[in-house]
Amino acid sequence: MPEEAAVSEIVGVVMLLAMLISVMSGVVVLIGPYLSDFEDQRDWAASHVLAEQISDRIDVIGAAPEDTGSRSSLEMRAIHLLMLQDVEQWMIGADLVESERVQISYSQGKIVLDCQNSSCSELHLNSGETTTTWALQATSEQQEFQITQSLSDISIFDVKDSDGNILHRLAILTLSGLEVKAEMNTGSLELALINGASIERQPGRSWSISEYPTIRFDELPDGTPRVSMMLTDLDFGESLPNGANSVMELESLGAIELFDGKVWNFKFKMTNQMHDIIDPQYIHHWTQGYEIHLATNTLDEYSGFAPYGRKSGSDGLTVIPSANFILEVGVQRVVLGT
Repeated sequence: MPEEAAVSEIVGVVMLLAMLISVMSGVVVLIGPYLSDFEDQRDWAASHVLAEQISDRIDVIGAAPEDTGSRSSLEMRAIHLLMLQDVEQWMIGADLVESERVQISYSQGKIVLDCQNSSCSELHLNSGETTTTWALQATSEQQEFQITQSLSDISIFDVKDSDGNILHRLAILTLSGLEVKAEMNTGSLELALINGASIERQPGRSWSISEYPTIRFDELPDGTPRVSMMLTDLDFGESLPNGANSVMELESLGAIELFDGKVWNFKFKMTNQMHDIIDPQYIHHWTQGYEIHLATNTLDEYSGFAPYGRKSGSDGLTVIPSANFILEVGVQRVVLGT
């Protein structure tokens, strides 16, 4: 009888364990999706914190004098940094004198130039370490030139008169950025840091913009309109930070001033290579005030960014009022590596 009681107790314990295992299996099945969501939320938060830290440090070093640097540790478990090379292009042009109106465009190695009052004498290109000069005819007819070499990331076309005064400037900027990428249970989370902007794509969703490039329209105390742009270009060292605890080194190459004073005939255009939906979102963000005044037929009361040419903004943007305003444009250059 004692043996039978012992066997009975063992059977009872086994059945109890079986019941516990069955219950625990059910609990795991039930809470599995919640655990997956929790992990994704954790990875999402960690990626955003890291992206914000990197963005803030780039801003600080970019605004610092040349050769200023910093070194900091990053928490990067399950997060990777990727280069976004030549991902955005900006074209910014304006007349620097009121007496001449110049139109200049560049596409695929071809320069097309119009000088309305025929005072243009020379076209000068500064592209990296290369400088090129073309003599211009004293005519208001269209003139064309070819460029055989590729443009550098920062290229400046200056149209000058016979005295060497700059009549018009066109700056063409090709900017690089950084991507913070994390693999989540539902797919890849991508955070693109480009020229001061933060662009995000969550798994199964399209790109969305949470922060835009730093351009502002305001007025000076005397009422003079002003447009300010501070663009950011990243260069990269031999490798990028990686691993659980990585060290990021940043170094300033110094800022370049492109415009600082009164301008006329102002136009700028940007193109982002991440996705076709980025450009329309930028244009809408900068011109939404214009769209409201256009819809209410009150454009005479509007001041700010507006389409240049077609209302879609595909030809570029300008400002209203377009005369007698100050343009300030600079480019911060930062090297990122380990």
